[in-house]
Amino acid sequence: MLGRLPFFAARGDETRFARLLGRGPRFFSYVGVTAVALWAGTLLGTSDGPRVASAVAVALNEEPRETESLSGPAALEFCRLLLHHAEHQLADVRDLMAVFHKLERIDGQLQALNIMDLKVRRQPLSIYMRWREPHAGRQILWREGQDDEQVLVRAGGWRARVVPVLKVDPNGQRAREYSRRPVTQIGIWNMNARMLRYLDIADGHPEVVVRMEQDVRLAERPCFKFSFVHPHRVAEHDYQRIQIYVDYDLQIPIACELYGFAEDAQSPEPLVESYLFTEVALDVGLTDEDFSPVNPRYAFRSE
Repeated sequence: MLGRLPFFAARGDETRFARLLGRGPRFFSYVGVTAVALWAGTLLGTSDGPRVASAVAVALNEEPRETESLSGPAALEFCRLLLHHAEHQLADVRDLMAVFHKLERIDGQLQALNIMDLKVRRQPLSIYMRWREPHAGRQILWREGQDDEQVLVRAGGWRARVVPVLKVDPNGQRAREYSRRPVTQIGIWNMNARMLRYLDIADGHPEVVVRMEQDVRLAERPCFKFSFVHPHRVAEHDYQRIQIYVDYDLQIPIACELYGFAEDAQSPEPLVESYLFTEVALDVGLTDEDFSPVNPRYAFRSE
């Protein structure tokens, strides 16, 4: 259980803070939240597909409801506490499976929403993804220390019969044309760490407007939503607004959105990155076969 929180007690918020922690089924025995994992990589082909506002917007269940909220330093410290607990909890998580939703702006253009089935194992770091849309059936496989540290890419649909399996440098120019971040950075672990770094930056800028809303429904799951808005540019990053969604039950962030600075007061903030995990399963016991290029379900290559 959490001990007394002097910061909140000093602000008269401790009772309210404890009440927020008590919300949600099987809620935090110690407090938690999960990170949205980041990845990139629409390798092979253009990002054809319907344009949407964000990966999160598609899954957001808009229902008017009365919710309790926090703002200012109290909201920032609450978010930090959740993310630190998630960091502690995720340290023991060996692998995960999820459906990963990714929407990014690359070279000034907002790409199509990508939805992929995802498997990640931490040791040795191994990643497998299969696209649902667009480019249904496309697959990638990356394994630490294997295949010259290259990403294996297998086209989907009819292209799989005519396009050979390719090897692509995860940090190379070709990968960067279709993804803001290399596949090697994917995973809730890295995302949680990234969000913690943003909190440290926000903490050093008292002008940042911070707000927390509870019971925001994302893909039918109740979440805490944290918003951090910078009124002016900062040296540490190029984002005006950062939003983090923390799942009540999983005790980890399941989504985040990052917006750049608007061109002027009349223009909306441009979405830069939007990531969402649904159908998350932790510690499922993934094996070498789940990341084998000779797995007959993947058909990267034969024995």
